Amino acid sequence: YAGYVTTPEEYELQQYEAGHTLHGKWTLPAYQQISSQLARSLETGTSTASDTSYDDWRGNSPQTDLPNGDNFSLPRGKKHGDLVLPVKVQYKAGETVSVAFWSDNPTALYETGGNFLLVEHKTPSGWKTVATDGDWNTTVRWRAEGEGLVAKILWTTNASTEAGKYRLSHFGQSSKSGTFSGVSPAITVQ
Repeated sequence: YAGYVTTPEEYELQQYEAGHTLHGKWTLPAYQQISSQLARSLETGTSTASDTSYDDWRGNSPQTDLPNGDNFSLPRGKKHGDLVLPVKVQYKAGETVSVAFWSDNPTALYETGGNFLLVEHKTPSGWKTVATDGDWNTTVRWRAEGEGLVAKILWTTNASTEAGKYRLSHFGQSSKSGTFSGVSPAITVQ
């Protein structure tokens, strides 16, 4: 089983595919080197030899269940979806907007098709969705904070981001409190 194969540069980012590149940063260059050697052998009709022994992982990786979120608790007086303060509310186009929420384990009660974040722009007719966690310019990073988990929501704007008011929302589920959400205060992008 090879998992994903990313470039060394993409591996450094440690996003989804890079996190599942099982053999490290240099997996792709190693595959390219080996493929080139095999292609040369096929073309010339010569055999290849290797002094590397087969790395058999069978039986060495125990099956473990995904955590259900029961191991996390919130600070006294906090609820899932509450903001982690302070919140910066002024940004320039091209900057990365950052908001953090008290959250829970993203694997707890996960439902396919759901979102962990939403970016909305205030228009005369109401809030309009401009990005979700499916967009390249958004990221969610969970980190342990004391006994709890914090979800840091990042939205990278660009020079063409329309000036105005925006808000970021976070969604999740907890085995203790059920479905939850949190919304940032209005954030100005100039």
